[in-house]
Amino acid sequence: MKVFEAIADAVVAHGVDTVFGLLGDANMFLVADLVNRHGVRFVAARNENAAVMMADGYARTTGRCAVATVTQGPGLAVAGAALTIARQARTPLVLIAGDTPPGDPLHVQHFDQQPYALATAGARAEFRRRRRAGPPATYGATPGAARRPGRRVGRYRDPGTRPDPQRGPCSPPR
Repeated sequence: MKVFEAIADAVVAHGVDTVFGLLGDANMFLVADLVNRHGVRFVAARNENAAVMMADGYARTTGRCAVATVTQGPGLAVAGAALTIARQARTPLVLIAGDTPPGDPLHVQHFDQQPYALATAGARAEFRRRRRAGPPATYGATPGAARRPGRRVGRYRDPGTRPDPQRGPCSPPR
């Protein structure tokens, strides 16, 4: 199983049926897998900030966890304003962003995403490519998801279980 497949499985296991985003080289395989294998509706945006704003509005109007996806580097940077607004509103929202190859600081889209994600979203999780992806670990990306700013929500290990509605719309299953 590839990492993008494990992430797609985890997203769908949480009951997500709509994803907002802008395609880039770091998220195109994830979006293709979500749409083709899982039947998730992908709502394309014209820029990354708009993708997160649409997800924010979706979460606020439906009460469900919203998911947005953008590419690495500048894609994540452009989404920062909307992500900060979602954090301040405590919107249950998860942003999935790609990253540049580790060990390539000269990559044209490279910048240190960790402090940026912490400053805008208040939490982050990192997935790196391995030979085989094991069961996915998912985390809330905004305090609305985590209910505690800057803290990891928890680990998700069993794709057969569903989230507990008592724990919030983005909380991983126990």
